[in-house]
Amino acid sequence: MSDGAYGPGIRVSDVVRQRQAALNLSDLQLAQALGYERRNVISMIRGGTMNLPIEKALPLTRVLGLDPWHFLVLLLRTDKPEFLQALVDCIGPEILNGGKLGGQS
Repeated sequence: MSDGAYGPGIRVSDVVRQRQAALNLSDLQLAQALGYERRNVISMIRGGTMNLPIEKALPLTRVLGLDPWHFLVLLLRTDKPEFLQALVDCIGPEILNGGKLGGQS
């Protein structure tokens, strides 16, 4: 199972690390933008020792300028692959490609 935005082997922590560096955001700035008081949470997410809580996915995509749908697919593929597989089984593999379901365009 893969999606068109992030290749195999790419993890949430990789994306956070790359975008944070590209935007020159400190851990504290990113933490505060996500509603955390302490910057160590970001270093744990970036380092892969803490999973990004799913409720922080949308705010993170806004701060880092990421496509929300593809990032959510990556998050599920990384942290909850069984849930993502259940969605694919129920809805179809088109959910992996930009969130266009059924007759939507």
